[in-house]
Amino acid sequence: MSETKLSDSAYFVDAVELTWGLTLKQARELITEDKLLRSYGGQSNFRARCKDAFGFRVTEVNVRAPRQDAPVLQVSYELSAPDADASTVDPGFWVNTISQLLGEPEKNPDPLSYPLDPSNSGSVIYNTHWLAGNVRVTLSTYGGYRENEEGAVSIAALFIDWENEILFAEPYLEAVEQIEHSLVDTNAASYARDIVAIGSRQTPYYLANYYLENPHAGAEDNALRRAQRVLRKPQLFDTPASLASLLTENSALIWQPEGQGTFVFSTRWDSVYCYPDPAENTISWVNMLPAKGAGGMSLSVNGLSVSGPHSCEAISELASRISAIQNNTIKCMEGYDC
Repeated sequence: MSETKLSDSAYFVDAVELTWGLTLKQARELITEDKLLRSYGGQSNFRARCKDAFGFRVTEVNVRAPRQDAPVLQVSYELSAPDADASTVDPGFWVNTISQLLGEPEKNPDPLSYPLDPSNSGSVIYNTHWLAGNVRVTLSTYGGYRENEEGAVSIAALFIDWENEILFAEPYLEAVEQIEHSLVDTNAASYARDIVAIGSRQTPYYLANYYLENPHAGAEDNALRRAQRVLRKPQLFDTPASLASLLTENSALIWQPEGQGTFVFSTRWDSVYCYPDPAENTISWVNMLPAKGAGGMSLSVNGLSVSGPHSCEAISELASRISAIQNNTIKCMEGYDC
């Protein structure tokens, strides 16, 4: 394994060096079309054929980011088995090699050899990880061989995750701070009567990280929370302090800043603009009626969500107010909590 490659400075698609900090779009533009595989749905990503990563034989690489114009936060490689005909897999093959470079893993279960079972290919049997500066390197080995659409076979995966989200968020915070500054003098008292008590506890936007000693550090560390939010939902911003002091964990508010034609949807922590033109909004209102589960209702407005019990009158009131702002009725989608 090359000591110059597995680090928090760059990752590779074969000979192509990609610097950590590039957006997904920028990274994708450096990969030739003949290398690309079909991307997975869901999270923004691209897949590419790849033969080698850090001295290991691999079949492909998947590069992921929260969105196309955000920095890449995860790169994963599908690892080939050392012996393509083996009926067992030994995680120690990779663990020992990586440990020579990065030291002992953060958690250190014995990498014991185990038999392969084709019916168990969807399972992860062994998992461990290392820290290398700003990245976390994770090894996962499978219960059986996995085959992609081109017939390439893998038995494990190597994940490299960028951990220092505060560093990557810095260039994106200025736009959010400008919005927040424009609302700093909000006269909260004039909106107090419009606060809607939902009756269910809402939470600030953050991402749990179960590799940390405190997985919910993002809820308590405001700098980390803001970094996570701007990288994934740049349209959200902090609720003005004067309004936040009136809102509780169980309430929300739709209000119009003085002198502006737009409205704002706010919880105690997070806010987002809501526009009179329905074409500028992305809104989802869902009511799940009780079945096997207790059900629940949620309302998402341009990436900011509130939730409560099924058929919640308070959330229905919020949806009604937004319908009035848009002069367009928001339809509630109903189903059963099965």
